[in-house]
Amino acid sequence: MPQATSKTPVIPKNPFDAYAIETKTAFIKSLNSNIKYRRLTMAESDNFNERLVSGYDNEGRAIFNSAEATKIKYEKASLMLVSPAMSVEALQALGSGALEAIAEINHLDDPEEIADTEGN
Repeated sequence: MPQATSKTPVIPKNPFDAYAIETKTAFIKSLNSNIKYRRLTMAESDNFNERLVSGYDNEGRAIFNSAEATKIKYEKASLMLVSPAMSVEALQALGSGALEAIAEINHLDDPEEIADTEGN
């Protein structure tokens, strides 16, 4: 009996699937513990970047908005934390020693600086 020779066409995987938002695990050195986190969406990242610039000087250089940068560090960490989930208010209520952990979490959105435990 002859076998079918036609093959189902292979549909290539969407290359943007690699950027889908998913939960990952990372070891946070200053906490000596693993956390579960997610990367920011493009919209979230764009919003934070826009808020960091308060205007431009006479030479066209961006003027850094330090007040917004302070707010953003908590908002970004709160959005990224899946487990343990922490609100902005809960993060702000922590002792100042937590700043190192918050910085480590925020840097997880830049895979070139800190890799998570899954190698991402």
